[in-house]
Amino acid sequence: MKKLIKIMAVVSLIVLSISFVGCRQREAITEAEFIRIVTEAGFAINHRDMVFTQVSSDEGVTIEFWVFFDDEMARSAFDERAAWLDARGGAWMRRVDINASGHNIYRGTNGGMFFSLVRIDNTLLYAVTDAENRSAAEDILRELGYR
Repeated sequence: MKKLIKIMAVVSLIVLSISFVGCRQREAITEAEFIRIVTEAGFAINHRDMVFTQVSSDEGVTIEFWVFFDDEMARSAFDERAAWLDARGGAWMRRVDINASGHNIYRGTNGGMFFSLVRIDNTLLYAVTDAENRSAAEDILRELGYR
């Protein structure tokens, strides 16, 4: 009986640990940090204003980065962009949708394109590239902390 209780306790701890994977607290970066990281990685700035920056790489990765006034505005923009991605139609080969207190992640591959939409606090990052260059996109997203 004691052995069964120990086994059940270990299994419960494993299940609990697995359920929190990917739910770690993420930290938003500033626009200045975004610009520094992407330009050091060889991205070119296509557009930049008070709220929105768009960059692209030679590998065909395009990233849009927004800094909103508050979390609620970023959450609303996230929801609108996620709905726009859903409306594009097609069969999602892989889709991840995470909603946590300080961040949302929505990514997938559709029609030969890779999409990643990530909100952390009052920032929103949208990356898109063809599926062949997905690893290049994921590398820079990881470096930015938005993977």
